[in-house]
Amino acid sequence: MGRRLERKTECSTRQYILSLLESGPASAYSLSKVTGLNYCTVRYHLDVLTREGLVVPTRSGQVTLYRKAKVLPSAGVNNW
Repeated sequence: MGRRLERKTECSTRQYILSLLESGPASAYSLSKVTGLNYCTVRYHLDVLTREGLVVPTRSGQVTLYRKAKVLPSAGVNNW
C-alpha cells in the first residue's frame, strides 16, 4: 500500500509541475520556490517529465528553463 500511495503522490506532483508550466517556462529553482518542494525533488520530477516527452528543457545562459511540450505523447503517462 505504501508504494502505491508514493506513486500516486509522485504522479500528482508531476501534474502540478505541468500545470505550473502552463503559464510559461520556468527554472527548477523557481518551481521549487512556488511548490515548496526541495530543488532536487523538482529536478527529479522534471527529468522524468523530460524523458516522457512532456517537458522540454532549454538552456538560457546559466539557467535551464523548462516548458510544457507542444504535443503531448499519449503513451507513458501511466508509467509514472
